[in-house]
Amino acid sequence: MTIPKLIAMVERICRKTIQVIFKDIDVEVNHNYLDHYPKGEVSVSGSYDDNSGEVCITLISSFNDSEVFDFNDKSYDWFNSELVKVLRHEGIHIEQDLRDDFSPSLHSDEHTYFSDDLEIEAYGRADVPLEVRESSEGSSKTVEMYIDMFGKDSDEVRKLLHFYKIETGLDYPLNYMTSNTEDLTKAECFNAIVEGMKILGWDDEKEHNEK
Repeated sequence: MTIPKLIAMVERICRKTIQVIFKDIDVEVNHNYLDHYPKGEVSVSGSYDDNSGEVCITLISSFNDSEVFDFNDKSYDWFNSELVKVLRHEGIHIEQDLRDDFSPSLHSDEHTYFSDDLEIEAYGRADVPLEVRESSEGSSKTVEMYIDMFGKDSDEVRKLLHFYKIETGLDYPLNYMTSNTEDLTKAECFNAIVEGMKILGWDDEKEHNEK
């Protein structure tokens, strides 16, 4: 495989998928060479330009155009999964544009980008369902990222899961509504300490009575 061949393959996939659903949409596929990108991996990003009616798919890797490389099963599955999510995500933006509800703007930072209602809808209807379907546990890394960024009780997470349910008719499993970075409250820390001390044999009622 080479990058030009991969670009041609992605163009064929686009003609059979997103350009069948949206017949007036043009698709451009290009490659962004990054010297520091992990060797052996090819990532995918996408954007939609409502003025030109064009979807741009960008392949990201540290391969130059003449370099020959092979996907292993794991790297190909990951690339294909990312491509499907990007195409579905941009397809949601096209739907938003067709209903006159798409107004892209330049986002100054990640927090602003991910809190944008249009992006929340696209992630909730595209990325989350595909990730849940592919996960052996039925969880979504996009949901985890939103929880880490905004908190599990935030409006952003509520909207994300609302769009997930609209798309799938299903509730997101509550047992996966956890954060990797969310701090424990003081009460939670105290209770955890008490429970740990009880496991070690400490009896709070006995100590209180002795006093």
